Amino acid sequence: MRPSPLTIWRAPRPSCQARFGFNGAGPLLISRRPKPAFPPGLQLLKLRLLHRALRTFYEARYEQPLRGAAEQAARLALATGYPLLAFPELFRELGIAAMAEMEFREFAASSNVTT
Repeated sequence: MRPSPLTIWRAPRPSCQARFGFNGAGPLLISRRPKPAFPPGLQLLKLRLLHRALRTFYEARYEQPLRGAAEQAARLALATGYPLLAFPELFRELGIAAMAEMEFREFAASSNVTT
């Protein structure tokens, strides 16, 4: 008997946590996406480089873009075969881009330039 060329693949159920709140007009569903589980070495490297970048460029306006760049770089680094090797350069590039975008948005808002 030959195996079927089409195999059925079932996606795992998402492990989202959901909580319910009340906003006065009715029930409100507030859901959160699960955080990706990074290997311990990558998580430690991410935190070290993020804290170093926050100490170097610390202004309150750069904190969220740098945190977002670190998360994105960690997800991209996991897709490579060597995440600990790829993460620092990815974080550097994405951090520079995030800070430049933040500065452009502030410049555009202060000079009434449309984006």
